[in-house]
Amino acid sequence: MRLIGITAGKIVSLAFNVDTIDSRAGIDAALKAEWAAKHNSTVLLSDDSIPAEPGDDWDDVKGVGEKPVPLRKTLTVDAINARTREIIAAGYEWPPGSGQMFSLSDTAQRNLSELDKIRDTLVEYPLQMSLLDDSAVYSVKDAAELRNMYLTGLSAVKSAYGSGNALKEKIHAASVAEDLDVIADSR
Repeated sequence: MRLIGITAGKIVSLAFNVDTIDSRAGIDAALKAEWAAKHNSTVLLSDDSIPAEPGDDWDDVKGVGEKPVPLRKTLTVDAINARTREIIAAGYEWPPGSGQMFSLSDTAQRNLSELDKIRDTLVEYPLQMSLLDDSAVYSVKDAAELRNMYLTGLSAVKSAYGSGNALKEKIHAASVAEDLDVIADSR
């Protein structure tokens, strides 16, 4: 087994004979995070059936031959995780139907959560909040609106993770390639 690091569609690093990884459990989260940070790349676990060298275009390499089910599962789960991150990065709309998008970055989620905790006591209204693209400022009129805004953002994050997890459960349950072929991320 080996780790493949991918940045901007190019293979940037390889680690062969990764014996410390239990392939039944997948990549250890800490090892994967450490590798990704070191190489500033997406990290995949691969068997040796994919011919890959640093500098290769990942889109060309990943299309070589029929991949075994465990590798296809890993690639599909990684794609679902990437799509979940894209959905969250797109933010959430407030008020609904307004087209005004607000950030769901980790920092924005923490800030909104903290504001929600003190909404009735320490927050002065109207509260000015920047839109996701910083193109305008929105005025939150009162504690009730701040609460609803927080719950809408929380719901958007939970929905993105929930729909991604449902797809990943189907992938993990698949035992043959045909089962994987019918699973599509249409979010």
